[in-house]
Amino acid sequence: MQVSQVLAVHDKQDAVAPFSEAMAAFEAWDNASLLITDGQGHYRLMKNPVLVQKVADFIGRG
Repeated sequence: MQVSQVLAVHDKQDAVAPFSEAMAAFEAWDNASLLITDGQGHYRLMKNPVLVQKVADFIGRG
């Protein structure tokens, strides 16, 4: 299956998955977008309503 668009979301302060790994994955994907946050960590991303809305908007465009 070919993925036409990818949105990766990663926080600079993520202590679980290093930001450098997110950058490497982003650079390896064609048609990828990277949404960078700062200060959300790894788990608080999912609790941020503004960020959740941005992801929902991206999915809705597909």
